[in-house]
Amino acid sequence: MTRSHALELLDTQPAEGLRACAALIRETARAATPGPWEPSPKAEDAVIAPEAAMSVQAYEIWYGEQPVAESLSEADRAHVLAWQPRKVLPVADLLEHTAALIEANSGRFAGVQSSGMVVLFARAWLTPDGGTQ
Repeated sequence: MTRSHALELLDTQPAEGLRACAALIRETARAATPGPWEPSPKAEDAVIAPEAAMSVQAYEIWYGEQPVAESLSEADRAHVLAWQPRKVLPVADLLEHTAALIEANSGRFAGVQSSGMVVLFARAWLTPDGGTQ
């Protein structure tokens, strides 16, 4: 399943599109360096995964553990920490739950509170620039 195919499904079969997006979120999260992630104690511009196996031994000297992300922006580092894999998996659960509600309602959004917003979120996640178009 590709992001573009999941986007197409959102337009024609919203429940299946949400499930496809949920699967892609899980796939992306599982492929990432396992968490938990935290700020580096040695390099203030880095986010590390202290429980992950280090790919380069020198990382322990530079960062304190396996680096996950590096940015001069404190806001960027905070965002990476907020959306680490273990925290994004419940979002995939929400997409699948909403898909089940839409299906239970004969494929219609009517009567499924906030389903439109959940589809907008999925569309934004699937779109390379994060847009909703």
